[in-house]
Amino acid sequence: MVVSNTSTEQRTHLRTITSFRVKLKVKNPTTRRLSHIIGKALNLSEGGVGISVSAGGDAELLSLGNKIICELFLASDHSKIRYRAQVAWLTKIQKIRNSTCKIGVKFIEMEGSPQKNNVLLEELQSRKERKTLYVKAEDFLYKRVVKNMLFSSRLGRKSIMGYADSGINFDHIYRNQTKGYTRFGRLVDRVLLNLPAAKATRHRKDRIISLLRNEVYKNISQEKQTKIVDLASGPSRYIVELLSEDLKKDVEVLCLDADRHVLDYGKRLAKDRPILYKKSNVLRIGKHYKSFIEKKGWRPNIVVVSGFYEYLDDETVKTSLRMIKDSLDVGGLLLFVTQRNNPNRKLIEKVGITKAGKSWVLFYRSPELIKQFMEELGYKDIEIEVDPWGMYIFCRGRNLL
Repeated sequence: MVVSNTSTEQRTHLRTITSFRVKLKVKNPTTRRLSHIIGKALNLSEGGVGISVSAGGDAELLSLGNKIICELFLASDHSKIRYRAQVAWLTKIQKIRNSTCKIGVKFIEMEGSPQKNNVLLEELQSRKERKTLYVKAEDFLYKRVVKNMLFSSRLGRKSIMGYADSGINFDHIYRNQTKGYTRFGRLVDRVLLNLPAAKATRHRKDRIISLLRNEVYKNISQEKQTKIVDLASGPSRYIVELLSEDLKKDVEVLCLDADRHVLDYGKRLAKDRPILYKKSNVLRIGKHYKSFIEKKGWRPNIVVVSGFYEYLDDETVKTSLRMIKDSLDVGGLLLFVTQRNNPNRKLIEKVGITKAGKSWVLFYRSPELIKQFMEELGYKDIEIEVDPWGMYIFCRGRNLL
């Protein structure tokens, strides 16, 4: 057995995680037996050694397998650390002469004498224990201290009690008016409303209004009525603020959301504005479009999706984008906003609870990935921008087919 060589600096640097490739070249069917032994050992062990060997007989192969197992389980017995070994079979073992097997393995370096390995493993165990203590202390801080503080705040209490992703909760951020159940609660609410994520969210509303207003004026200049669909709209405050007195006659809006409560709230906000709020499963938007197109001859030339796709996986997002394109008028604009990151991500994930009763964990995507989705689905004139906080991505694309 030949152990792969690395530098002294690598061997002594505990944080170094090296990728080794194990090559076994054998000339008899015992390969299958040995591969089973090695694969099982790698899956069960917590450490390992990198090897590069050639073997040609049963006795030698079995001896080699035993040595590998001894090395691996030696590390396991001393470390008590469960470290996931990643084994990738690049070539399936064949029961034929001159077969070759390649295994890619990632593991913490375990080279050196047994005594030296013991020191390394003790240090690794110590680090793991320190990390465990840190995680426990952090969980205690958020669950027992931070949550109790937030509960006196209007925004904090709603977020903790299952309305973190509610449109009404976001409307509270948009309005930026402090509310609390005690004097201390109002102070906490102000702190929350001044967080970078809250500022970025208010900027999102203002930027959506600006982009939509430009598109409405463009349609007016072309003597076209603007027809907007807002998916997962919530109360849609940005639409309400967009429709000033001078634009009411030029714009028609359909807001779709699955939450009856936020739709009723939106109706109270909208008053006499030309906005129709409808309860809908927004993942099946095609049915609503078909109904409006066929019965009323109403096809949207703007579709807005804000704060929705960060709750969906990639395939569901692409399905939604495809349905929107099929229903969007020729030359129409899709404007959607999703999250690239969140400056207060740890806070929202630790304390926020969604309407589904789950932790407030989102899907974050890069601008490059979003652009790739839109290009694959045939959108044209794609424009993407990121807000000053690096939190929200504003994506625009047109249906020109």
